[in-house]
Amino acid sequence: RANVTASGGFCGMWNVAGFPAITIPFGLDPITKTPTGVQVAAPIGSDALLLSIAKAFENWQPWQAVPAGWA
Repeated sequence: RANVTASGGFCGMWNVAGFPAITIPFGLDPITKTPTGVQVAAPIGSDALLLSIAKAFENWQPWQAVPAGWA
């Protein structure tokens, strides 16, 4: 489980099952300043839908460059 979450959440499990999934960056946690995101999965063949959802999130909440010193 640690390997799965450390490598981007559970998108890989959805993908292996044949379902498209995406994790969309969505800002920084106000306390820890770590990146946060939204994961979305969809029915088989809905890749274009997920990409349009990701684009809408990016337009609504643009992802900033990682702050200097964060690593």
